[in-house]
Amino acid sequence: AGLRWQRQEQRRIQIESAITRLAAQPGVVVIDSRGDGNHYRVLALRDPDAAAESALCQSAKLNPQDVRIVWRSFVSGDADLVLLRARKALRPPEGVTLKLVEGVLTASGTAEAEWISEALSIAPVVPGIIRFDCQVTARPKPPSLMERLLAKAQVIESLELNFRAGTTELLTG
Repeated sequence: AGLRWQRQEQRRIQIESAITRLAAQPGVVVIDSRGDGNHYRVLALRDPDAAAESALCQSAKLNPQDVRIVWRSFVSGDADLVLLRARKALRPPEGVTLKLVEGVLTASGTAEAEWISEALSIAPVVPGIIRFDCQVTARPKPPSLMERLLAKAQVIESLELNFRAGTTELLTG
């Protein structure tokens, strides 16, 4: 009986340690865990941007035969997950860097004015962002095809061609 109790106690300690490791994962909060010695039930919150449930369990070394986990969704304030959410929402172009410090998202670099305008609208509503500091410089917008063609037409129209009087001979200089 003593050996059986010792094995059960070791198993209980292993499972509770695994539940503690699960709770330490970014974007996970364990609300409740109860066990009867043979099987445990865990109620946990998981941010949708956190690792997949199966990966979380594997990382925590939780055996699904020992523990039944009931997952509920929530939005985590974990800085890495907030920054991931911001990157997904803003889709910063090449040349733009995002940094998050104490809830303040800072964007720096260069981008088109359209991206800056969209970022100013979207960033403040991303969960976990308290303030958005946009330090992005607008890149000059490249001229449209029509603008380029008009510029070339003006160059052509400004050319002065001189001919010898009464001939088709082009004068040089």
